[in-house]
Amino acid sequence: MLDAEFLEAARALIGADTLTEHGNLRAVALLEPICRAAGLEPIRIPAPDSPGRDANLLAGPGGGVEVEGDPLLLVTHLDTVEPGPREAWRTDPFSLTVEGEQAFGLGVADVKLDALCKLWAARRLIGVRLSRPFYFLGTYGEEAGLRGAKAFVAEAPFRPAFALCGEPCALRLHHAHKGYAMVRVTLRGRGQQRSGQAPGQALVFEGKAAHSSTPQLGVNAIDRALDALVSQPSRVVTVHGGSSPNTIPARCEATLSDTGTDLRPLLSLARELRDRWKRAIESLEPARDERFDPATAVGSLTQIFGDDGSVAMVMDARLLPAHEPRELLDRFDRVARVPGIDVSVEVLRDAGGMSLAEDSELVRRAGAVLERLGLDGRPVAKPTSTEGGVFHRAGVPTLVFGPSPSTANAHTPNERASLREVERAIDVYEALVRELCG
Repeated sequence: MLDAEFLEAARALIGADTLTEHGNLRAVALLEPICRAAGLEPIRIPAPDSPGRDANLLAGPGGGVEVEGDPLLLVTHLDTVEPGPREAWRTDPFSLTVEGEQAFGLGVADVKLDALCKLWAARRLIGVRLSRPFYFLGTYGEEAGLRGAKAFVAEAPFRPAFALCGEPCALRLHHAHKGYAMVRVTLRGRGQQRSGQAPGQALVFEGKAAHSSTPQLGVNAIDRALDALVSQPSRVVTVHGGSSPNTIPARCEATLSDTGTDLRPLLSLARELRDRWKRAIESLEPARDERFDPATAVGSLTQIFGDDGSVAMVMDARLLPAHEPRELLDRFDRVARVPGIDVSVEVLRDAGGMSLAEDSELVRRAGAVLERLGLDGRPVAKPTSTEGGVFHRAGVPTLVFGPSPSTANAHTPNERASLREVERAIDVYEALVRELCG
């Protein structure tokens, strides 16, 4: 059973607003004393581009280290996506709600409770003699371009021997994951004049939220809206949809009015550029990697903002490990130009995937640990992008691991965590540190 102190810390951490755009400092402040109680001395490393809002939290070294060596790094990101429409939640997303063996709240699976699992495991290792040190790293901005992990790798005070990156994995080792690319495309008709807008008719298009790595599990409300609005007989003067750039949008709203700049021509072009984005993704080779579900690269239009004669939209892509994000971005840039329309393309994400060999030392040793604990030690592939790719591409052998399911859970209302798996994760992290640092 998880002790009362763990649950109290979990309630505080879930209650802390760490939406990516608000920063992670509330979580950092909560975790600093918990790190000290685990025998790890915390250090804040302010974000270079948002020092008053974000910081990496590095804490260690852990254990009674006798021989210095390249450390094991235990990584967990501390930011979360937006909760989406509140009416879709049956609980308060910013409160930990426990019902039997399930916990609900924003970040319970993705991925705040994983940080506590690592720190509770570290408590058990105070004074344990190790031949390799270990550190905890709580990062910022994972949901917005893996910013904290990239900043840490760029200025790391040491080179890790191994890295374990926390993500909802249902206690399975993930040795491969997809890459991630994202663009913001802004459209404005040349010579268009803004005009006053009278109150108009509101239209709401509903969908179903899902993580954008598995779009087949959701229903894209923006796609529904575009199909309806481009053939709408009345002028469309505003459109807004999507709660976060890596979530299939569950809601899109539009306004019809007799006055104001008509967005229908730009919305028609937005739909065409969405299709060009997807065709560029489909043209990448290889076309499939059967380790993943879905086995192909996928892309989605996740956010749209339109008013005053302009439309901006965010589109993302989940790429196979063999794909280079820059190749996709270059291909799309070549087909995104339209005569008579000002089109700007801003790259928001450019992160490669990872694929660690199944016979590598880290996979073999970590898999053996899980099997000794009665878990499945076979490595699998994850359809999302994670911080693991940042460390992997920096030459650090990396695995992704954590409690609770990801598919149909992360980035959706009523996000849940299995408390049984959370408890088991503490045991796993303790055993992994003993194996990799002992």
